[in-house]
Amino acid sequence: MKKRLIWTAGIICSIVFGGAVLLRTFAFRESKVKNEMTLEELQKLNIKMDYVETIDSWDEEFFSSFCQNQLDGAESCENVLKVTPTGNLYINSHLILQEAKVESVIKGNCTYSTIWLQNGLCCTLQDREEDILLTGISRSFMQEGCEYLIFGEEAATNAYSEKKVYTETENMWFGCYNLNRDYDRTVDGKEPLYDSDIEFYADDKKIIECYNKAKKQLIERYC
Repeated sequence: MKKRLIWTAGIICSIVFGGAVLLRTFAFRESKVKNEMTLEELQKLNIKMDYVETIDSWDEEFFSSFCQNQLDGAESCENVLKVTPTGNLYINSHLILQEAKVESVIKGNCTYSTIWLQNGLCCTLQDREEDILLTGISRSFMQEGCEYLIFGEEAATNAYSEKKVYTETENMWFGCYNLNRDYDRTVDGKEPLYDSDIEFYADDKKIIECYNKAKKQLIERYC
């Protein structure tokens, strides 16, 4: 009887311990996304894009007015900066910040040597079983070794926060432009793979051409 009780207790312990291991392994799987990551670490993950601009959401009137709208939006922006990314990122459930060195201040009163750029939307990295879903952004992250033209608004939190944050202006379609590279590749509209060689994600050449035309005009005006 005593041996049976010991044997039974051993089985129960094994089940409880095994269940705890399974629970820890599957229910509390360690996230691949960390609060602080480097761009290199992040871009090694299997990332898919949640948002891609699609041709069926554009009409001829929007195409014809797009470039002028971007120029008008840039004119009303408080800060225009040239920056180079450091490769550091900060990520939480509501936003993604990318650190950059301020190379020059074209417009505004930025006195910081380093800033953290936010794209202006609720941008997150959703860790799924097979991949990472990037939401709230339809461009790639700023790439190291490149210089960027930034149109942004200073965050009110800069008065007391250690991280000096600038948010891409809401008055423009994009507030961040690569000054060293141009891209003309399109992607499929259904959760395409993230590609660091792509600047803007769209499913039609006409949209990309429109983006790049606006980018060229902005560079001519501010650089």
